[in-house]
Amino acid sequence: MKNNRIENEHDITKKMLNTMRKGINRLNENEEVVIDNEETTNDYETIEKEVETEIEDGLDSPEAKEEASKISEMVNPLIIVNTFKIYEDSGNVVMSGSFQNTEIGWQFSKNDGLFINAENVNLTDNVKEMLDKLSAYYKNWQNEWASKIGEYTKND
Repeated sequence: MKNNRIENEHDITKKMLNTMRKGINRLNENEEVVIDNEETTNDYETIEKEVETEIEDGLDSPEAKEEASKISEMVNPLIIVNTFKIYEDSGNVVMSGSFQNTEIGWQFSKNDGLFINAENVNLTDNVKEMLDKLSAYYKNWQNEWASKIGEYTKND
């Protein structure tokens, strides 16, 4: 019985990843999933971010390396860039990362805004300053990418 549950959870995870790769925008907690004609409830956390067709970090591109260097220099060296992706079809740019000194995750989306993910974080003066600088950096980053995204989008 336990083995069957593990297989079902594995199958649910595989189906979630396949759904995300197909470009579905949101998966919600407690969404019903059908596996081998067996209805199950998905009790995974809500996935709140827009998901495009590729699941790659994109950190090997020259743009990503430049962005990682700039944010470290202008905001704080404790800021880490984990992903960077230019979506040619939608004209969006998404960059995400975390703070080295606390459990805070962040995401920039040119089209959708700045998102912070934190739970039970000690809001020290240093963390507040980093959040303020990150927010100010996002405004400049968004404007910069709004003006140069045309170089990367597909023209039909």
